[in-house]
Amino acid sequence: MSDNEGTKKSGYRLEYASSGRSKCNGPKPCKGTPIGKGELRFGSIVDFRGNTSFSWRHWGCVTPKIITNMKNAFNEADELDGFDDLKEEDQERVKKAWEEGHVAPEDVPETARKAEGEEDEDEEDEKPKKKGGKKKEEDSGPAVFKFEYASSGRSKCKDCGESIGKDFFRVGQEVDFRGNKSFAWRHWGCSDAKLVEKMKASYDEPSKVDGWNDLKESEREKIQRAWDEGQIPDDDKGIGEAVDTGKKKAAPRKKKDEDGEEKPKKARAPRKKVRMRPPCRSLGRSSV
Repeated sequence: MSDNEGTKKSGYRLEYASSGRSKCNGPKPCKGTPIGKGELRFGSIVDFRGNTSFSWRHWGCVTPKIITNMKNAFNEADELDGFDDLKEEDQERVKKAWEEGHVAPEDVPETARKAEGEEDEDEEDEKPKKKGGKKKEEDSGPAVFKFEYASSGRSKCKDCGESIGKDFFRVGQEVDFRGNKSFAWRHWGCSDAKLVEKMKASYDEPSKVDGWNDLKESEREKIQRAWDEGQIPDDDKGIGEAVDTGKKKAAPRKKKDEDGEEKPKKARAPRKKVRMRPPCRSLGRSSV
């Protein structure tokens, strides 16, 4: 089934892979492995340069964070696009994951399972890194944040890992990578309580954050609710949806001269008419 098919309007889709060409975009170590023909797969809609398509992963590679986002967007699992086309046993698998907040361990593919003992080594390696990271964050002082509507669909959320669609409301935190400043972006609804607290510790009020004045009233209210509660309210959690920003393509700039006045358009010189010489007529015998 093509990416554009489906009877329900949704940012997610469930279906059986029609071929074995698609690759899993789930977490490592399964990321990049093929999804076999006929396997149950899960798609999240992404926007790339104005074109929407689905980013696929094995059903067993769906993370608890994605299930939380789905539950914030829908009341029941059977509202998901493609659910009605699944076999009864697969519908039960999806419903069970919906209720428990994670896919069943037996649904996780072998390509997503780490070798025995590998997980413990990774945890040991991560522990000192996490401690060092926290210490660095505490010593860095006030953080710099920014609010905006995504200008494209190329950035990815640092929390859920999904693409942030064009015109989706996002929040950025300034980071320093080898002396270069940039922003780490995330869906506003994916922000955790630590980020909200960090923002409150860095600014006296949300209106002081860069980008506040460019937001619509609905997004300002979301920020204020989180500011007052110290975390994102349940009703505001999730990836959200595209916002009609009303922006139009800028008109091309007119060239100005040194005095600041617009230069008049130069009139095109008329084309010169080329006179064609008549073809030579051969002399007949009678004229000789």
